[in-house]
Amino acid sequence: MIWRSYLRDPEESGVAFLAGRLKHIAEAFAPEPFDTRVLLRMEEPTTMPLQVRTRVKPAEGDREATLRALVGADDPDAVEPPVVEPFHTDSLGEGLRAFRYVRQDDTAEVLAALRYVWRDEEAGADVVLWTATHDTAQVIRAAQDIEELAHTMGVAIWNLEPKDEASPDVNS
Repeated sequence: MIWRSYLRDPEESGVAFLAGRLKHIAEAFAPEPFDTRVLLRMEEPTTMPLQVRTRVKPAEGDREATLRALVGADDPDAVEPPVVEPFHTDSLGEGLRAFRYVRQDDTAEVLAALRYVWRDEEAGADVVLWTATHDTAQVIRAAQDIEELAHTMGVAIWNLEPKDEASPDVNS
């Protein structure tokens, strides 16, 4: 189905290759905690998908200081000062967006990282959306899609023991 959506012929090994790559990603990068999700942005079936992660965690500490820490605004490992900007969405309100370059562990490899963070006061949660890869161009090409995703995000609080109430619709 993915090959057809890109109007490409997978040839003899293409389907098996893509299935193997997606299986590897699912096994290697599937999130352990319930509060984290991994989305894949595929440019085409022959390239490595970009992992875009989301996490919702209990809000802790001072709002501004926590958001700056979560977005990496003052990251001492950044290759150069991160570009940090305010970012607003209708559902989550004011947050921060940062683009930064960081070294991966103690290697010479540099990762391009794009990160969004918000605090949802009503839910008592900090929300993080991020991606990072050594392929800076891939992050730049994905930036508009990631921003659109950021505008769709929200926090839903589920009543797991409803009496006469239904759980909220995530899209409402």
